[in-house]
Amino acid sequence: MLLCLFLYVLKSKKFQAIRLFQSNIIPHLNELKKLLKLGIPIGITFFVEGSIFSIIALFLASLGVVTVAAHQIALSFSSLIFILPLSLSISLTIQVGQQSGARQWQDVNNTIKAGYLISLSLSTVAALLIINFSTDIATLYSNDPEVIELAGSLMIFTALYQFSDGIQLCSAGSLRGLKDTSIPMLLSIVAYWFIGFPLGYTLALTDIITEAMGAKGFWIGLLSGLSLSAVFMTIRLYSKKVSRI
Repeated sequence: MLLCLFLYVLKSKKFQAIRLFQSNIIPHLNELKKLLKLGIPIGITFFVEGSIFSIIALFLASLGVVTVAAHQIALSFSSLIFILPLSLSISLTIQVGQQSGARQWQDVNNTIKAGYLISLSLSTVAALLIINFSTDIATLYSNDPEVIELAGSLMIFTALYQFSDGIQLCSAGSLRGLKDTSIPMLLSIVAYWFIGFPLGYTLALTDIITEAMGAKGFWIGLLSGLSLSAVFMTIRLYSKKVSRI
């Protein structure tokens, strides 16, 4: 992948005017520091969100192969669907970054609104497909009736969090375009690891709030974490927009 991208940048007519490898390529430390300051929090944010799904799978291992299999089916399909809002989020980062750099604040506002509209449309379609075909989707991964039944029930949570996930990705992508990454990183940590995971663990494996719910408890925690992240990120984005427009 690295080699293909390198050759593309080297040969593409779109990059010839930049003369990327025909000028002084000595590292510029100040620019590298700026990129790291912007990029490291983004990487941590992705790690925070992605790691919680992996950790949950480990905690569910004690509940048996059926539970683990059903969880992995729901997670696998949700990861596939996740590519759509993630792609939109990356597009928003690029577009908002370009427009904010040119101080075209009204265009930034319109781009973010369009992003939310597209996200909600995609989420609605994805949620309807999952709700109506949850069992059929599960059968693509397994022929075990118990696994299919449990995976189908977990798919409902996957359908519900499409909206939260889409909104928080749009907000986070827009914030990155505005070069705001440190505070969103902290908000993600709070939403997922201080609220979502403890709630999921309590519901799934303990009787503190209600009788232990197994995998469904963790998915309720995930839904709660994603929803809180969506609220936090959207409030943060609104505050950044207001300060500029």
